[in-house]
Amino acid sequence: MDNIINNDKIKDKPKNYKKEYLIGICILIGFIFLQLFISGFHDIYDDSPVFWIILMICGIGFHRKNWKEYMILIFPILNYFIFRFFYIYIPNYIIIFIVLSVLTIFYAVKENSDKKKIKIALVIVLGILLFSTNYYVYSNRIIKDGNLEAEIKRSQEIKKPAFLSLKQGELDEIESIWISTVSKVRSLNGIEHMNYLNTLFIDDEGFIMDYRPLLQCKNLKRMSIWYGYLNKLGELDTFGKLEDLEIVFPKKGSLEEMPYFPNVKKLDIQTKKPTSLLGLKNFPEVEKFSLFVTGIPNLEGIENLTNLKEITLHDKVIENYDKLLSIPTLKKISLYSPLNVNEELIKTAKAKGIEIEIMEESKIISE
Repeated sequence: MDNIINNDKIKDKPKNYKKEYLIGICILIGFIFLQLFISGFHDIYDDSPVFWIILMICGIGFHRKNWKEYMILIFPILNYFIFRFFYIYIPNYIIIFIVLSVLTIFYAVKENSDKKKIKIALVIVLGILLFSTNYYVYSNRIIKDGNLEAEIKRSQEIKKPAFLSLKQGELDEIESIWISTVSKVRSLNGIEHMNYLNTLFIDDEGFIMDYRPLLQCKNLKRMSIWYGYLNKLGELDTFGKLEDLEIVFPKKGSLEEMPYFPNVKKLDIQTKKPTSLLGLKNFPEVEKFSLFVTGIPNLEGIENLTNLKEITLHDKVIENYDKLLSIPTLKKISLYSPLNVNEELIKTAKAKGIEIEIMEESKIISE
């Protein structure tokens, strides 16, 4: 009988969350440490919601009694979709830290202890420490986006922890940089202080929200944009200093939406789907143009390149070439495959004094 009573008391005894609270505090402290010393840690899995969805489902599946605790993982998932649909960006480290803090405070409240207020205050102090430190680092950093700074450090082999920012002298030594999708760069603020930056490669995937800082890059002459959102780039009016532009497999937007490029002399466009060339009116000074299109390219709009001297057409059949041959400055046409060798095109071009070059892999045949 006594055993039954004791068992009932054990069942009725509320759970003590002391262990969970201590784990939460340790995680928060470790989180702050990683923030300070590991570059790029502040954007944890914010390029896809898959990680958080799997973690939430597994957590609920293996801990069904405490399934509500794992529902808080819905916040980083929502954060991803808010960015993708509304371009409102909140770094995932803020979401994660707040979620962990709320959960740790919950454990402190549930714990059977007369030191609840002290334990809650400790969580708040850790939050103040994290955000005040990050604000101090951000306000004193030339390159504002931590991921961009981390990418620069990596590419230039500069060994510095996250809390030590790049100095102006280090930025002045950089002439070329590649911003990859893996870096998840959102902001280009500060890149204008790279006074000798000449070449910029951007693998975008729609992460970059504002291209305006590039307008202030004094020596930027060459730029390549992979998988970009041309509509975001199109928020600029004029891109004056650029001379060489490469657009590779854009995901959204069109040439018509792009800004005005008054000084671009060389233009390279590669796209996986037929695209309108009417937007070439934004590139009035192009002299050398390369076009790769999946499908039969429509050359409607090519006549806008009134200064065109050389054009390279890759791997596709050319049907409507009349407007191309009507450009008075055209001197050379390069066809990168027998697929787009058109005898009538060659004959008409030669009659106009235009050189035809047929290229096949490493073999170049001049007509």
